[in-house]
Amino acid sequence: MGHSQENNTNAGILNRYQKTISVSLKQNMPNENSEVYKLLSYSMGWIDINGNKKNNNLGKALRPSLCLFACESLSGSIGPSIPAAVAIELIHKFSLIHDDIQDKDEFRYNQATLWTIWGVPKALIAGNVLRIIADQCLEKLVANGTEIDRTLFVIEILTQSYLEMIEGQYLDIYYEGSPGISIEEYMNMIKNKTGALIKSSLQIGAVIGTQNIDIINAFSECGSSIGYLFQIRDDILGVWGESKNTGKPVGSDIKMKKNSFPICYAISNAKNKTKKFLIDKYSKKSITNNDVIEILDVLESLKIKKHAEDITDYHAERAIKALKQKNIPCSTIKEIENLVDFLSTRNH
Repeated sequence: MGHSQENNTNAGILNRYQKTISVSLKQNMPNENSEVYKLLSYSMGWIDINGNKKNNNLGKALRPSLCLFACESLSGSIGPSIPAAVAIELIHKFSLIHDDIQDKDEFRYNQATLWTIWGVPKALIAGNVLRIIADQCLEKLVANGTEIDRTLFVIEILTQSYLEMIEGQYLDIYYEGSPGISIEEYMNMIKNKTGALIKSSLQIGAVIGTQNIDIINAFSECGSSIGYLFQIRDDILGVWGESKNTGKPVGSDIKMKKNSFPICYAISNAKNKTKKFLIDKYSKKSITNNDVIEILDVLESLKIKKHAEDITDYHAERAIKALKQKNIPCSTIKEIENLVDFLSTRNH
């Protein structure tokens, strides 16, 4: 799988459902008179800080798109899975609002984060409200024609996945300031923090689209691998991504002392002096721009970027292989191949 930076267009799956997701999210938001609605609409990119309307839907909508895609490819229709897709995206957005507070991030999608404008207490409540609206959305599955037992299964999958997501976020915070967490600890953290919701997106779409447990499990496995490659690619961009694409300076994750894949892999695999150098740098109270340059030099000497891209490719192949082993249409596999290629090589 190549790593050309030309692959900058959205994969088909990420384009196809944008309008449906956007309209459905708006339909499920509380009424406009509610004060908390302003915060939620701002976080979704629908209004600016003064309450003026914007048409700026924020983010790739990866998770709800995966849910709709799985359902459509197995049942021929996205209709039954729309409430679940909306719930999944709201859970994701809830997690971002809380993550921004925990990480003290002041910007997301090139706009000021909720807590920096309205303060931490209100931002926390806004996040909690989104999570509750997500739960309410799932009740609409029955009205959309999904049997009660399958609806309960979907609720169980989604609730379990966002519990794992929150546990992963806790681990991320817990590991802060402890340089040199093992690659196993890192992979376990991202399996929960990023992977759980991505995995359940495909799994839930499949549960609504078919009763074939083998095929549901294949989509679930595929989602698990997409979760890994998505986060590791994110980590590559956090260290080597170009500012014009990421909106962040090169090496920004190093400056913030994040336990990202390149650093964990480097510390796990470096020998004596180099390992000590990296741990010493990451143990400092703050990392200077000069430290960032020195750390980037070490990562280059250890060929860490190449290793990270190889691991991304490994999970890309596993994602596709999970579906190829089952009786799943070639057109579905082709679309997943395109998506996986896009996610593995994206530059922002």
